[in-house]
Amino acid sequence: KKGQAIVDLNYAAIDAGKTDIKFAASETSYDLSAASINITRSMHINGEVVNGKYPVVKIKQLDLAGEIGTLLIENLELTGGDCLLNVAGQVTAKQIVVRNCVVDGLAKSIYYNANSTDAQKATSVTSLVLKNVVAKNLGSGQGTIDIRAGAYTNISVEHCTIVGGRDFIRADKGFVTGGINVDNNVFDGANNGKNSNGILYVRSEGLSYSA
Repeated sequence: KKGQAIVDLNYAAIDAGKTDIKFAASETSYDLSAASINITRSMHINGEVVNGKYPVVKIKQLDLAGEIGTLLIENLELTGGDCLLNVAGQVTAKQIVVRNCVVDGLAKSIYYNANSTDAQKATSVTSLVLKNVVAKNLGSGQGTIDIRAGAYTNISVEHCTIVGGRDFIRADKGFVTGGINVDNNVFDGANNGKNSNGILYVRSEGLSYSA
């Protein structure tokens, strides 16, 4: 009951427009997997680190839409679910950052921008960053970072460990206009499944790459 009360408080804080959501250290996990969580503004979602351990949060997915500005997710172990970050509507963002996290057991993507709606196609993100992330037991339902629409300037993946997944980065033609930086990472089976197109399935032209 106490754990559920804390979960309910976190839902309420997000719904109320709070921009700094912090999960306290806990011996038990927080279960937020009943429904997707809507992110529609700048937010900092983080956890209290005790003895090097992150709070464990069970999720379904975070649905992004609106003038997000900066979204920072850090110091959490995020488990289960379909996608961690899913572009559900038109997003305008300066920075979307996931750092110092463990992501475990996603069926599909850490980040997904589909091309199903005009709103998804109109998404604009300056910088998408994964840093110091351990992603494991990833499913092969989509690319780990899967961008099929929108306008992205830069993607950076640094000091991460990626285990599983279908395509590590899928970027369809014309949707990433600046550079892709992949620096000091470990990949293990990051191109799994019969529909895999390799670790880098990038069809955008004129990009700069660094590794």
